[in-house]
Amino acid sequence: MGFSKYPIKFGGRTETFTDKQGDSRVRWIPETEVKGVAYDTPIAGYRVGTCDILRLWKAEAVESFDFAAFNHGDYYRAVQDKLVSENITKVLYPNDEVDVGKELRLKQQFFFVSCSLQDMLRIHALLGGKPATFHEKWAVQLNDTHPAIAVAELMRLLVDEHGLGWDEAWLVTRATFAYTNHTLLPEALEKWTVELFGSLLPRHLEIVYEINRRFLDEVREEFPADDARLARLSLIDETGPRYVRMAHLACVGSHTINGVDAAPLGGRQQPGSHAADHVEHR
Repeated sequence: MGFSKYPIKFGGRTETFTDKQGDSRVRWIPETEVKGVAYDTPIAGYRVGTCDILRLWKAEAVESFDFAAFNHGDYYRAVQDKLVSENITKVLYPNDEVDVGKELRLKQQFFFVSCSLQDMLRIHALLGGKPATFHEKWAVQLNDTHPAIAVAELMRLLVDEHGLGWDEAWLVTRATFAYTNHTLLPEALEKWTVELFGSLLPRHLEIVYEINRRFLDEVREEFPADDARLARLSLIDETGPRYVRMAHLACVGSHTINGVDAAPLGGRQQPGSHAADHVEHR
């Protein structure tokens, strides 16, 4: 039975404020919130005296029953929040050919990432660690683009929740993540429309924009007057409708990248070369 619970926010808006030290900060005011509840499964080793833990996450409603709606005869709305919240973790990888499937898939990706990172930071603190030393004790492998939102979420947690400055938080974030790129086929490199991304995760879109601004400034210094390169490397695809490129976010936010595909047309490449070729700045 789970014991760790974390708030997972969606939608809403952000606002700036000045903290007690006089620094400008950002507060995320969500439209909805669910609870991420941990459930542990023991994984016993064979003929050894150790036992590992597989920690899984379930989404639950903050309030499972609306008595006001029930008393007014609206029996469906009385349990609607519970049903909607639990849908996040009932069926993984929903069909994303329709808009409702895209939204649910992005919710799922963020839910699992946020639960895990909040749990890691909690355990790190229990062991006496500080947010600024998180990368010294924890390593996170991004397996393809599904968990790539973790880059923006760790930045949010470090900057907004734990009060680190941007530069310090970025150092910790890049030292924490490594990325495995599975393919370079365009249809397999995950992208989210800016509209959907911003409506579900408004604070994270702001963070992605800031990561992109700083990254493109570095590219301009290295390759001046090369607008085509800037367009290729940008975390935001602006060739048509604007998209957030999750593979680009994973590459920029990781200290190491490796690939697993064989080269096209029967050729062979050294392990790790694909992603490095794809994101030219690495």
